Amino acid sequence: MGEPRYAELHCTSNFSFLRSGSHPEELVQAAHALGYEAIAITDHATLAGIVRAHGAAKQAGIKLVVGAHLEPRDAAPLVVWAADRTGYGSLCRLITHGHAKGSAECILSLDDVARHAEGLLAGVPLAALARGGMGAGLDRDPLEAILQWRDVFDGRLVGLAEVALEGDDEERLSWCAALGRQARVPLVAAGDIRYHERSRMPLFDTLAAVRHGGTVEGVREQLLSNGERHLHERRRIAERFHALPGAVERSAEIAAMCTFSLDELRYEYPDANVPEGRTTREHLADLAWRGARKRYPDGIPDKVRSLLEHELSLVAELG
Repeated sequence: MGEPRYAELHCTSNFSFLRSGSHPEELVQAAHALGYEAIAITDHATLAGIVRAHGAAKQAGIKLVVGAHLEPRDAAPLVVWAADRTGYGSLCRLITHGHAKGSAECILSLDDVARHAEGLLAGVPLAALARGGMGAGLDRDPLEAILQWRDVFDGRLVGLAEVALEGDDEERLSWCAALGRQARVPLVAAGDIRYHERSRMPLFDTLAAVRHGGTVEGVREQLLSNGERHLHERRRIAERFHALPGAVERSAEIAAMCTFSLDELRYEYPDANVPEGRTTREHLADLAWRGARKRYPDGIPDKVRSLLEHELSLVAELG
């Protein structure tokens, strides 16, 4: 079996606290070495690792897809990717909204995601719907869970088929295929990657034990069953997903649809409300001195006055 076109669309880096054993740069470099067409860094409700990944991707010459892994309180987990500049803005506002509620967690609902869905592509990790076995012990009906997201994203939704040599891959892929047909959602191969190479598994297990508040042996049942959640050769990926024709190549198609790059970003200053008859520089100076007088009603200290004059002169020099 040859090496197909492939893009890894579901990767967790160590910017997802205690959830990965690899830096974003390591994931990007490994994907390039394996001949992937692209790699998506999809950390848990954060874009914090994207800048490092972007730099590594430019240096290596591989396409980076910007995304995130989201876990809304009232819907199935979701992986989203920014298709364009609008999508990147939507994703930034969505994550900011989730973190703006005063919690360390990103608290989101399905409606929150729906309000910020413009410019985003999305994938439902189907393994999350089948935890505990093929349809056993589910919190929600798998088909209903996918249809909720299809109502939001319509043709921009796919199902992420993810298996890791856990002994029942064929059964899982068959279940994914049936679910995809029922939901009328195309399936895409993905790896749910946690580290760039197998040697990082001990580190990952240690971090997971810390996250669960125990020792590695004490939380063994909550760890991954094996070390397969790393980036693989494309030939092996093709062999693993042979039961889902087109799913591997479709990953590259999704990546090609995501045209956004951090290189598109520029500083975008808000419009200043400057009183008529004043320049922006004069208005800034007036605001600064008024603020200083408010802060020091008994008189502006010489040190503060000197610092303000210096800073305002720098602004004048820089224009």
